[in-house]
Amino acid sequence: MPSTSTLVVVAGVTCTVGAAVVAPLALPVIIWGAGFTGAGVAAGSAAAAGQAMIGNVAAGSAFAALQSAGVLGVAGTTSAAVSGAAAAVTGATTGALAWLRG
Repeated sequence: MPSTSTLVVVAGVTCTVGAAVVAPLALPVIIWGAGFTGAGVAAGSAAAAGQAMIGNVAAGSAFAALQSAGVLGVAGTTSAAVSGAAAAVTGATTGALAWLRG
């Protein structure tokens, strides 16, 4: 049977790769679920509540970027950045947990 350290490394690599693959696939679903759709901000959604709070949306703002992603889809560069960030956070978390475990 493999050592505990080996199992932790294998689990960490598996989780990191999984996060890198799943995160960019989930991003459009999350954006749409928040109310940023191809037809604009969905009435009664979290996006509509946010827009009501901020009023006029400034060009280049995070809200404008999310609306653009809802209408046009998520850019490949954004998907790559999300994939890298998810992998980095998952890898760092797994490493920290392994270190704490000793």
